[in-house]
Amino acid sequence: MGRYGPALECYERVLDGHPEHAGCRLGLAHCLSRRPLLALRLRSPRHVAESLEDEALDPDLLAPAAAVLLRTSPAMLEDPLLFIVLRQAVLTDLDLEHALTQARREMCLSPAHEAPELGLALAAQCRLNEFAWLVGPDEQTRLTSAPAWVRAIRVRGSRPGARGAGPAHSGAHAGLRRDLG
Repeated sequence: MGRYGPALECYERVLDGHPEHAGCRLGLAHCLSRRPLLALRLRSPRHVAESLEDEALDPDLLAPAAAVLLRTSPAMLEDPLLFIVLRQAVLTDLDLEHALTQARREMCLSPAHEAPELGLALAAQCRLNEFAWLVGPDEQTRLTSAPAWVRAIRVRGSRPGARGAGPAHSGAHAGLRRDLG
């Protein structure tokens, strides 16, 4: 635990009363970027989620800690933290990537007409990770007739400008929903 554990506890206490405190958010992000497993000691994932959406912080600092929390989530694919991290940071955790690739595959092979929250978040993640996830031949075949939101999960398109701009990073779904039909 070293010095990071006590510091994290201090930041969490201050953020409980003052969630807008930029210095404590930065401290929390620093501690968790160095020791992601400390996220398991947090009383709630709330401060991680709020910090991921803070435009003053690099969300990639918090992605490993969010991944640690998500791996312990009983309903990971429905967890609000998952939607936030997918929209805000490049997720590099292999276990989560495998689960998300399977979820994406299921959505591609039997898509709903309307985009589910997870589908929108996956589309945003694909824009952030520059469409790095592989698509199987059966998925590729289905993409041509799939709804626009499904194609956005994989089809290369214009990536939002700088991180922090555009719907894939801002957390606002309105623009992404408009783009995806």
